[in-house]
Amino acid sequence: MKSSEEDLNNMGARNWRPKSQDQEQWSTILEEAKAHQELKCQKKKKNKERKKERKKERKETGRQKILHQIIIAFPDPNLL
Repeated sequence: MKSSEEDLNNMGARNWRPKSQDQEQWSTILEEAKAHQELKCQKKKKNKERKKERKKERKETGRQKILHQIIIAFPDPNLL
């Protein structure tokens, strides 16, 4: 119950107890809470995808650097 109250306070829902008695107002608050939670989940998912992409880019960049160093060290492919 305390975590629910904290969530409502974090959302900016004030005077929610009297509103919970009015079914229409309460359903509006619940819909807003669900939308808020969905947005947070979507944001986390996007951040996770971006992190994966950056990691992949860094890995590719590392491989390219190594390849470039090999090419500089051995300009003639017959030496390999």
